[in-house]
Amino acid sequence: DGLDLPLLRELYMHRNKLQRIGNLSGCPRLRKLWLFQNKISTISGLQATPELVECWLQSNLIDNLSGFENNPQIQSIGLAGNPIKDFRELKKLIPCKKLMELSFSDIHFGRCPIADEEGYRDFILLNLKQVMVLDGIQITKEKQTAAEDAYLSHVKSLNDSLQEI
Repeated sequence: DGLDLPLLRELYMHRNKLQRIGNLSGCPRLRKLWLFQNKISTISGLQATPELVECWLQSNLIDNLSGFENNPQIQSIGLAGNPIKDFRELKKLIPCKKLMELSFSDIHFGRCPIADEEGYRDFILLNLKQVMVLDGIQITKEKQTAAEDAYLSHVKSLNDSLQEI
């Protein structure tokens, strides 16, 4: 039922109307997985790909990011054009310590609703500090510092408001 391709390094199955990520246990050397523009709603089976570094799942039906926590080596994830709208989902990427490139919005696949939420960018910069490119834009040290400053200012404002009560 699953693929039995033990030396396979790259798998491109975009635009195939796939509804799920199949059993990838027969592809332990897989490094690049492109499944964009399908009908996938759940991220599953990635734990069988310990060498996976790039996963493109843009323009699917994904709204839950469970499934990446077993891929700490992943470096690039494309999710633009999916119905992701909850900040709690972004926190599920925290175990991905090598994640350097992340996309929830791009010109080819559109935007996830979360990308339009206030504080989206700062939230990622604060919680996923290893990300160097977000939505195709390089993260500079200045942007990282500005996000930290904005967060600290917000916390101070909340503390001041609480003290007034």
